[in-house]
Amino acid sequence: MIPKEPFYKAYKNAFKMMILRGYQTVNRESPVEAVEFETLRNKMGSSEGWIRFIRGKESVYLAVATGSVSIHVARAVLDEMYKLGKRTYLLYVHANDGFSNDAQKALSACPPSRNKPRSESAIRSALTIELVSVDSMQFNPLKYGLQPAITLITDERAKEALRQSLVSVLDDKTTRLEDLLPLISVEGQICRWHDAHVGDVFYFHRTLGGEQAYYRIVRQEIHGRIKGKAFKVKGEKTAEEI
Repeated sequence: MIPKEPFYKAYKNAFKMMILRGYQTVNRESPVEAVEFETLRNKMGSSEGWIRFIRGKESVYLAVATGSVSIHVARAVLDEMYKLGKRTYLLYVHANDGFSNDAQKALSACPPSRNKPRSESAIRSALTIELVSVDSMQFNPLKYGLQPAITLITDERAKEALRQSLVSVLDDKTTRLEDLLPLISVEGQICRWHDAHVGDVFYFHRTLGGEQAYYRIVRQEIHGRIKGKAFKVKGEKTAEEI
């Protein structure tokens, strides 16, 4: 029996997201077909059924919840992670319904460190669980027809060169890069797919309708902001002011 579309689509997009982040799979090169997915998913109750990705010396596992996630399931997931090692990273795809508050609290206690600059999160010293809901993985943002070419800039020297070019026309040559560029939320889909950290910079290049190039710097989520509404950073001019 072919599994329900949302779970399979979420698994397939999560798989592609890990490849985009620069990981390689150990036991398979591409996602399984839909008719094989239910068998694979039923094995994911144990870490032996998790899909392992590697990038250098780093390992990340992908698992799809086999059903509702209770506190007992959450503890079982943590136990399986401890079996793999104290620095295990798990990308855990779960349903929006059937995810108990206790389970969510237990698994959310080990979040990824993308909300910190890379210099502060280079060394992983504990279990890490990246929770992604089935709904959030229904769409691949990189397949959008009008999506510009995207380059993630993480190198500090490249970011400093960009800052120097921007402050060359300013009186204050010490202005920080985060005070010069518009923001992009670390919780956004583009940031998630690229595994961007706070302080990273995105370069967008669009050719449709003429050459367009622009930058965005990754910042922490601004609590209380109305999502989808334009946000004006300090010192940034609006269209009316230009």
